[in-house]
Formats: sequence, structure tokens, C-alpha cells
Amino acid sequence: MLHPQNMSAFRRYSAALLALYGAVAAAVIGFGLTTPPYVGDLTRLGGYREDSFGWRAPQLRYQPPLYVTDRIEADTDVLVLGDSMTVHRSGEQTDNGTYWPNWLAAETGWRISALHRNEHTVEEVLAMPDYQAHRPKLLILEFVERAISGLDRLTDAAAHRYGCGVSEPSGQLPVAAPLLGAVAASTAQPRSFFRSEPAQPWLDFSIGGHRLKHELLRRLVPDLTETASFTLTRADLFSNAQPQTLLVLREDLAKIDFPEQRLQRLDCGLRALQQEVQADGRTRFVVMIVPDKLSAYRPYVRQLPEHYPNLIAQLARDTPLVLPRMDLAFDLALAAGTQDLFLPNDSHIGAAGHRLVAETLLSELRRRGLIGD
Repeated sequence: MLHPQNMSAFRRYSAALLALYGAVAAAVIGFGLTTPPYVGDLTRLGGYREDSFGWRAPQLRYQPPLYVTDRIEADTDVLVLGDSMTVHRSGEQTDNGTYWPNWLAAETGWRISALHRNEHTVEEVLAMPDYQAHRPKLLILEFVERAISGLDRLTDAAAHRYGCGVSEPSGQLPVAAPLLGAVAASTAQPRSFFRSEPAQPWLDFSIGGHRLKHELLRRLVPDLTETASFTLTRADLFSNAQPQTLLVLREDLAKIDFPEQRLQRLDCGLRALQQEVQADGRTRFVVMIVPDKLSAYRPYVRQLPEHYPNLIAQLARDTPLVLPRMDLAFDLALAAGTQDLFLPNDSHIGAAGHRLVAETLLSELRRRGLIGD
């Protein structure tokens, strides 16, 4: 039998524990009743309110899309091996008709196919019967800037086979491949659309618990969260309700103190891939790096982390690669006030960003003389 003093302590402990459980249950129910369903990956990963960070200005898309994914069609002019900036996968909000290959196809009339780089290596693509039967004129390797740290899977085999002995001056390519045909714009026109808003359930315990967890993590141990937020010096760059708060993936910060040696090794691997792709004497190789969200908005970020790098600029120094400077194009677009270049609730670019990617690529191809008369 418990001593009266111990019994009193036990009752106080039980009451405190029940009060804590009650507070947690009340918070979960409250958040479950009031938190809208998530649409963007950053709102979902960070437990942020969709009605605070969801974009409000209309986007543009092509319906039906003007390129194909997950297969190589006959007579493909441009084949893209890309990531979620190019190919849609479940759980991502970007509309199929918004992606940049639509804008490139609309401007040129080229036939474009795209595969996901997480599902195929370059060597696997080159060995595909459909590739062998219909070699494209351009093979574009697209990846987002933060993926630089994990590209060994795509470059190591070529680096071992070819090395990095590509030293052509001024980025001139050694292969006398046929040029792409003259630009002939499509008659397709993009259509306006708004952000989808899933129906609000009466009570969603999973959203309530998710929101509570992330509210606590952000206040107590923010380094354990998958997202980070920064304050912007401008309020005109997003169309959401909190336009001066920038949500990003915490992974964007992993580039700080990125070793120069690893960047050189990546450059070597990409040069080797260029040799491997262009060995057929027909296909040209293009490397296209989309800036991370934090990289793109860095001129307007208060308290940007010290030594935050621009890996695209570093990789572009004295390289023979065809590497459109997306970082410079994004700088100019944001300086001009382009809204929703990235979606405010997401780590992916919006329709304005996809259009800019296509325009920047096309401009670089013209500059290189890769588009015929």
C-alpha cells in the first residue's frame, strides 16, 4: 500500500500526465479541424498551412501536353533524362502541361521525349532499342542544383571508360553532328488554370498530428525538419498570402562548403558523358542545371547562410560542356519582378520558371550554332 505522501505525488503526476495528453489531443483535434489538405511538397513536409503558402495567381499549361514521358517515340528530336523538374510523378503538384519541354516544343515544333534519371542511367538509355533505332539530335541531362552531390551514379561509368580528356576551346564540340532544324513554332496555346484545393474534411487526425509535430519541431529542434524558412526583402515575388516568407528544402543548405575536388570530379564525369553520348556522331549532349529555390532567391534573402555557394557558376567555369546558365536567367527574371518563378508552397518551379528554362535553353542552342537555318 502506498504511503499517503507517495499517493499524493502519484496523483499529481497522473493529473499532470492526463493534462498533457489532453492538451496534445486538443491540439491534434484543433489542427485536424482547421488545417487545409496539403498540395505543395514544402507545405506537406514542413506542416505549413496551405492557405498561407498556396499560390493564388493563375498558371499556364498546355492541354494535352506537347511531349511524351517514360518512352522514346519514333523520330524524337530531343530526349531529356531529367528529374522532377521535367517528369511528373505521383505526389507532385506540377501539372503535366506546365513542364518546360511543353514550352520548348511550342516554340520549335520539335518532338520531345523524357525519361526520369532516377530510373535510368545514361548508359541504359543509350542501349535501349528505341534509342538505337531513333537516335535523337539532342540528349539533355537535366538535374536540380542540390542533386550535384549525388550524381556519381550517372557519371562514374563514363568517367572510368572515357576519362575527362575533353579540352576543346570555347566549348566547341568535337562531333560533326547534324544541327537541329530551324525553329517552327507550334500553333498550340497554353491555357490558364488555378491551384487545386482538395475538399476540407470535417476532421483529419493525420493532418492534425502532422501539423502539431512540425509546429513543435520548428520551435524546439528546427535542424530535424526537412524544410527551412527565410524572410525576403521583397513582397512582390510570390502570389500567396505570406509572400515575404520563403520556404525551401533544408537539403538546399547541404551545398555549403561543397568540396572543390568533388565538383572537379563531377565536371570530369559530365565531360565523359559528353564523349559517350556524342560518340555516335549524331547526338549532341547538353547539361541543364535548374537552380535550387534558395539559390534563385538568394539576392533577396535576409540572413542568407554564410558561404552559401553558386555551384552552377563554379561548374560553368572554363567547361567544354553545353551548359545553359539558368542561374543568370533566374537572377534577371527575379530582378524584373517575375512572380511565382518557383511555386511558394513547393520546391519546384512554376509555369513562369518552366517557360524561362525553355527560353534559356533555346537561347544557348542558338548561341552555340546548334539550330540550323
